Amino acid sequence: IIDRPQDFFWNIYFSSMDSISQYYPVIGIPGNHEYIKGVLQTLDERFIHVYPYFIDSRQKKNTVYSTTYGNTAIITLDSNREYWHLSSQANWLEEKLKEAENFKWKIVVLHHPIYSIKGKFNNYPVKFAFEKLMKKYNVDLVLQGHEHAYARLANTDKDDVPTTPLYIIGVTAPKKLYKVKGKEYDKYGFGKHFYHIINVDNNSLSVLTYNDDHELFDNVHITKENNKAVVSFD
Repeated sequence: IIDRPQDFFWNIYFSSMDSISQYYPVIGIPGNHEYIKGVLQTLDERFIHVYPYFIDSRQKKNTVYSTTYGNTAIITLDSNREYWHLSSQANWLEEKLKEAENFKWKIVVLHHPIYSIKGKFNNYPVKFAFEKLMKKYNVDLVLQGHEHAYARLANTDKDDVPTTPLYIIGVTAPKKLYKVKGKEYDKYGFGKHFYHIINVDNNSLSVLTYNDDHELFDNVHITKENNKAVVSFD
């Protein structure tokens, strides 16, 4: 959201978002740049007041949130916390995924990717805390950032058919990554910014990814029949 937890960067955010957040609901999640660096990192308290729904939804000082929209459950996590806090977040996530059992679609949003493209053991505490829950409770889409490139990875079933969870890393920051050292994703995008338009209906969810020239870069669909999810690519 911001480059550093300082007034200067918050003012940039406010002036940029003024004409948007008055008319559209905005769900923000904390990333490492919203944290004040130290021996133990501390979230800039202004973040909570910019997104005041966190005031009531914080769980054991974890800045987490869940909401629903139509037939879709949206759950946000705070992947910046120390590993001993991630276990309590995992318990909260499991509780929210159980509550969302009857929703058609489940979307989880967090800053650090479950599968890093920067190294096999990068973000490992985050992967250890959340990956099994994503699969166990049939999360459909996992939206992530932090690693300054676009990447898309579908899980596969025992027959090697692409299925969920579908993991997507997006990038809008000026810094851009060009080297991949971690898990191989199905598709990458480097050197540009990328944004997504996500369309949801009863039986399908699509993610259209555009670059900063507004050119369609990736088009992914999730369809469900008899509770089985299949991922396809155009």
